[in-house]
Amino acid sequence: MNTKYVPTILLLALIASSIETDLSVPGFPLMATDFATSEATIQATLSLNLLGFCISSLFFGPLADSFGRKKIMTIGSLIFGLCSVGCAVTSELNTLLVYRFFQGLGASSTWTIAYAVIADLFEGKTAAKYIGHNIALTTAVMAIAPALGSLMCNMLGWRSTYSFVAILSLASLLIIVFALPETIKEKRPFKTKMILKDYCTLLSSYDFMLHTLVPSLTSAAYMAFVSAVPFLYIDKLNMSFATFAIHQSLVIASFSIVSYKVDWFLDKFGEVLAQKVGQTTCISSLVLMLLFSILYPTNAILLSLCMTLYGFGVGITFGVVVAKTLEFFPQLKATASSLMMGTRVSFCSLGVWVGGQFYTGALLDSVLVIVSLASLGIIANSFTLKYSQQRAALES
Repeated sequence: MNTKYVPTILLLALIASSIETDLSVPGFPLMATDFATSEATIQATLSLNLLGFCISSLFFGPLADSFGRKKIMTIGSLIFGLCSVGCAVTSELNTLLVYRFFQGLGASSTWTIAYAVIADLFEGKTAAKYIGHNIALTTAVMAIAPALGSLMCNMLGWRSTYSFVAILSLASLLIIVFALPETIKEKRPFKTKMILKDYCTLLSSYDFMLHTLVPSLTSAAYMAFVSAVPFLYIDKLNMSFATFAIHQSLVIASFSIVSYKVDWFLDKFGEVLAQKVGQTTCISSLVLMLLFSILYPTNAILLSLCMTLYGFGVGITFGVVVAKTLEFFPQLKATASSLMMGTRVSFCSLGVWVGGQFYTGALLDSVLVIVSLASLGIIANSFTLKYSQQRAALES
């Protein structure tokens, strides 16, 4: 198979796992009413999903290095599909929480291994380009998800969102089985000691872990926003499902569009200047966000616009940093992708948890959580920027 078609195949395989979070979020208030429980408990369906994603992503990478990308993605997609069906039909809240955990566990297989597949076939700017395109297009699908989820919840109830994910997960499984080629050239022996040694190598690498923290912390800030806004916008500010969907979609779309053009930013500005532009944009968005939440504590439009600007800034640096992260240890691409994804999702889960713990219904309180997490990501990106400058100086 021509390798240029592989990123498209990966994109199609990733659709189900891309939208399962944003599709279900608009139904949170309905779920809280249906199960007669608190907002924090319903938010746990999201944090447990992310926790399962995080744990399994640490194993899928090494397994893919030893047994092949395609086989492990197939197994993970099967788990994801079965648990998606379970989420759609269960009537017990505790059972739903269990299914959400294992749903995340299975969903991580495609996300974790997809980066390794791209790294198997491409490198340098080409890898950054395809990773950026992959992130952008999956994020574009995510941008549609809140609107679709809001429509489905309004017409058919919150269970319809999980039913739709179950259908898409089956399609994803079929795509992986019948269309995705095996891309690993040399499989590594599956040895526990070797896996532990590989992870120790990655964890002890200052540069690798620093680059891993950038997407992790910036994503955590976004997930703190995602977990809070359904209750903040719909319950407290009386926003309609349709209006909420527009707000959520604009935020995601900004990240998607910029991620898709990450290669243009690299060609136009170079790696260092592109990161500086992204960093400056993020800082500006957070300052404005904090200022507006104090001056206009009931204005959702200003918060959404600031988050849209934040998504623009993050999108510039995301693809560049992720591509560089996978270049530090070429022989450990899938394992590195696992640790990177596991770290990112663990921070996302932390963002959801912190957002839930500090949620009070006040706009300023939620903004303080978002700004705090995003600021840590900006600090980490400042250090990766120094690394980029040093590397550029050596190459010149």
